[in-house]
Amino acid sequence: MRGAMNIGAVTAGIMLLFSAFSLPILGWFVFLGGIYFGMRTYRKVLGGAIVYSEALNIGFQTAFFSSTILAFFVYVTATIEPSVIVALVDAAEVQLKTSGVPSGLVEAMVQQWHETLTPIILAIIAILMYTAVGGFAGILLAFFVRNAKPDEIVEY
Repeated sequence: MRGAMNIGAVTAGIMLLFSAFSLPILGWFVFLGGIYFGMRTYRKVLGGAIVYSEALNIGFQTAFFSSTILAFFVYVTATIEPSVIVALVDAAEVQLKTSGVPSGLVEAMVQQWHETLTPIILAIIAILMYTAVGGFAGILLAFFVRNAKPDEIVEY
């Protein structure tokens, strides 16, 4: 677990660096790369043999620790600069209007979001979103990292 925490922290730090330079797409590649790197590192710790479930577990842990650090920064940013929440709601409003949602419904949704979106809610959403994306990515990445056969008994 300590390795997942360390790799998750480094991954989150690099993602925040890319975010500071307005390169969020590269941040997602770093996120997926961090999960993959965590799985490969753990496989080396285990002596080169890892089963699918262990790889998936370490990938999920790495994603969770990364998301927790990112959520902390989302919370701090939204607390210090509340206009971030307003900008998010405004962007969502524009997106909804261009997608053809009736204007009355858009106004009701925007009103509800202004009332309920707080820094802590945004942090919780960040944890859930990044952990879910990391979990789904881990399902795929663990398949490529594992190298022990399912019927093979591996001593750890």
